[in-house]
Amino acid sequence: MKRILRKAAINIARAVLSPIYSGFGSILCLHRVVKPSSTPRITSNVALEISPASLEQLIVYLLEQRVRIVSLDESRDILKIGKCTERFLAFTFDDGYLDNYTVAYPIFKKHNAPFAMNVTTSFVGNSDRVWWYRLEDVILGSNRVIFSDQQGRRELETASKAQKEAVFETLCQIIRKLGAKEREDFLSRLFEANPVKRDANRLVMTWEEIQKLAADELVTIGAHSINHYDFNKLTDAGVLFELNESRRVIESQIRRKVEHFAYPFGGRNAVGRREFALAKSCGFKTVTTTRSANLFPAHAAHLECLPRIGVSGNYPTLPRFKL
Repeated sequence: MKRILRKAAINIARAVLSPIYSGFGSILCLHRVVKPSSTPRITSNVALEISPASLEQLIVYLLEQRVRIVSLDESRDILKIGKCTERFLAFTFDDGYLDNYTVAYPIFKKHNAPFAMNVTTSFVGNSDRVWWYRLEDVILGSNRVIFSDQQGRRELETASKAQKEAVFETLCQIIRKLGAKEREDFLSRLFEANPVKRDANRLVMTWEEIQKLAADELVTIGAHSINHYDFNKLTDAGVLFELNESRRVIESQIRRKVEHFAYPFGGRNAVGRREFALAKSCGFKTVTTTRSANLFPAHAAHLECLPRIGVSGNYPTLPRFKL
């Protein structure tokens, strides 16, 4: 098993280290760190997860290869200088999941490695706000899903594994296309029409746990918006509110400056020039996307739209970086 895990870590790290990918550093984007489940799951959510053993193997391999694991502050400083004598890499985690504190944090602490955690403020202490996991509970717990949209009341079969996967993707696409108020209304109706017994285990952190992380110099607390909306569905004022208010809320809780931001849904279809300009006006040190690429000296002039390489999928293998 250790051989399998090490091979997975090498596959990931090789892409960072290989000259063919160029650049001189990378920022990784992760979400959850959990042990693999023996019960049925929705593939898209499993893709947000990495096993604890895989995470540690990755860190160990990077350190063995003399890759410098740095904070976001250090990443920005290196970009500003424009050169680095060794490869560097920063770890970031989005949303604020409890396992970032209970599982990932001890691993990084063990290896004295820094990481950043980007907090979605409305998620803190409220697992129901993480709608994609709640939607998974609904779909896995029923043979049909009822919802209402512009086409009226609809009912989709979710009896088979294939149907569950298809309906999850269909509903995600519908939700992602909605504006802020429309999304909240749709989700409220959806979950009211499809009650399900929730997992008793807590999904996200509390402010007390975030405060404990913030007290450690290894941990950078960044903002990840208030409501995790697609920014391109918001007005300019709406985007600025999500940017500035999420920072203000976090700062009021941890009593430290919040100088880094990660776009919710930071792909090419969710954020672009308008969102980058608005984020730049807010004065963050770095703002990260989910556009996949390594870092180059030229990124020093584009700190409001830095790329990140997603690490996704669960045990026993991890995908190679696709740049």
